[in-house]
Amino acid sequence: DITERKLVEDARQRARDEMFVLLNAISNAASHSFVLDDFLSESIYQIIHPFQSQVSVIFLIDEEDDNHQYRQMRLAAHFGLVVDSLSETDIFSAQTWVFSELMRTRQPIIIENAQIDTQIPSAIKDAEIISLVVLPLITQAGENSRLLGALLLGRKNNAAYSQDEVIRLMAIAEQIANLVDSDRRRQLAIA
Repeated sequence: DITERKLVEDARQRARDEMFVLLNAISNAASHSFVLDDFLSESIYQIIHPFQSQVSVIFLIDEEDDNHQYRQMRLAAHFGLVVDSLSETDIFSAQTWVFSELMRTRQPIIIENAQIDTQIPSAIKDAEIISLVVLPLITQAGENSRLLGALLLGRKNNAAYSQDEVIRLMAIAEQIANLVDSDRRRQLAIA
């Protein structure tokens, strides 16, 4: 019983250490990138391995779209998508089920079999993703929290993302959202 508790505590400590290193790497990427898309690309490369994912995508809500009812999600960075499918993936309507649900609930969406889900965009299916998690990129600037986009991770095997992984990914998504928001505010101040 003591050995089992020790193993569980060691696993938790490794997860905490891994999160610390990962969040530090993402912050470091932000401080060394002059272009937002470079930072986002570096961030998804940091996320892929620790979460045993083969696909990682970051979408950002198009800021220049004043029509809030028909907002667009712009593909900002990706790893693992089929290049031939990217032309249709470049911009998604926020009316797409995954994004409209994410905008409505602002909660992670876990899809255990993306290949049989008819509402998953074909560009994601073409990457042969089975397990999928979509996380909101929300900035926590006081009462004025805003949804900035989405972080999508996918696996080509049947292993669904666990609650523990989703909790850790939410911390990462929040870090990315805050850094994106800071960059946007900086660009606005420069303008």
